[in-house]
Amino acid sequence: MKEMRKRIRSVMKRITVMLSAVLLMATFGELPAAAAISGKIIPDDAVEYEGHFYKVYDDLADNKKASWDKANKFCKRRGGHLAVITTPEEDEFVADYLSGKGYKSVFFGLHYVDGEWRWINDEPFAYSNWGENNPDGSGGDPYGQYYKLYSLRKWNDAQFDFDGSAYVCEWDSGTKVSETTTDDAENLIEKNKLDKLGDSYYRVFNNSLPYSEAAAFCRNLGGHLAYIDDAKEQAFVNDLISKNGKRNLYWIGAQKEEKRWRWLNGTRISGYTNWSNKKPKNTAENANCAAINSGSENYDVGAWAAEPEQGTISRESEYYINIGFICEWELICKSDEGEFIVHKESDWKIKTEGSCNTGGERYKHCVRCGEVTASEQLSPEPHDFERRGLIGNLNIPGISNFVCIKCGKHNYAIDRKKIWIIPTAIIVYIIFTCAYYHARDDFESKARSQNVSILTKRLPKMLFILTPIAAVLATVLIAIYK
Repeated sequence: MKEMRKRIRSVMKRITVMLSAVLLMATFGELPAAAAISGKIIPDDAVEYEGHFYKVYDDLADNKKASWDKANKFCKRRGGHLAVITTPEEDEFVADYLSGKGYKSVFFGLHYVDGEWRWINDEPFAYSNWGENNPDGSGGDPYGQYYKLYSLRKWNDAQFDFDGSAYVCEWDSGTKVSETTTDDAENLIEKNKLDKLGDSYYRVFNNSLPYSEAAAFCRNLGGHLAYIDDAKEQAFVNDLISKNGKRNLYWIGAQKEEKRWRWLNGTRISGYTNWSNKKPKNTAENANCAAINSGSENYDVGAWAAEPEQGTISRESEYYINIGFICEWELICKSDEGEFIVHKESDWKIKTEGSCNTGGERYKHCVRCGEVTASEQLSPEPHDFERRGLIGNLNIPGISNFVCIKCGKHNYAIDRKKIWIIPTAIIVYIIFTCAYYHARDDFESKARSQNVSILTKRLPKMLFILTPIAAVLATVLIAIYK
């Protein structure tokens, strides 16, 4: 009996452990979905096929250290890997994409190792689409490539940099730049994924994006690339980079326009700056974006550097693959319900004051805190009238109601062909009223002559006078205020 109890307890213990493990896996399995932007960021111009994303690059041209391994390293820094082609349908899709982009020879994630062809992610090599007499180089041509002689429909074995340097990256999953929302930012705050200084929140992103996409990413989250206003904020951001950074440089929100450096909100940078060697060192005309140096030998550590939109052109020509970015959010919306890190799109309403003739102002305002943004002055312009009913969908004969679809102004017009209906109705009403009083007089006179008591009262004359007046006033008020 005791032995049986021990076995039962042992079985129950195993079941409890298994259930706990399942619950933990389920819990942690949901975290990436709850904070989507903490994972891989995919460029907006990447193309999608069955949940996988692809983009071709040719940024290793003229690179002294160009190699297939470096191409795969660049894909990994972007959060992906060299493309792995495992089905005829995927093969056709990628070939169509590369051909549409104008490429003739492009490497992907197939290499010759230890006497056999293998995918870079160690998936089974079950599908291939070699061209005629290929592969023919074995170890001498160790990498798979879409080849120009086959119009990108067949594979060739080739040598990287000798037979070209373009390559195609693949992401198995991730979030596109344009798919991020302010909900993602607020979710990160709730999970304590952002660092705070004063009323601003910050996060270091090690995802490699060109300047414009990094700026769009922060903007879609309701923030912006970081603005550094003083030495205290600079020290704070530098500390975040030292703790969380994996890149040589990090984009911030300073950009050069018309030979002047400004923050992305249009404010001219005239106060605090922290340029390497006290001024932008890179004097190239296209070096119009600012980044904080973390590991590049070309600039002072923790200082600002001027770089091209696509990133640093270092000795290895790695471009923006070495650059991450820093997003910043301010507490810009507060309500009776509490503080909110960013305005949600549902908070914004468009309101227009003025009219077509007088101009006016159209602005966007937050329904939670009242903040006004995107104000726009309207110039006078002609009305654009549309015919509508005078009272809802009801038309009154002889009177037409026109409403301007731009400013809502009403304009009324008389229809001469139908206006006779109104005076005719008035005349009929007067005749009816007179007939009623004439009939009532005859009725009362006859009743008095026969000594019959009258139980009903005569309708007051004011009722007949006020009824049409009230109808006219109601029509006018509805037309004016609707």
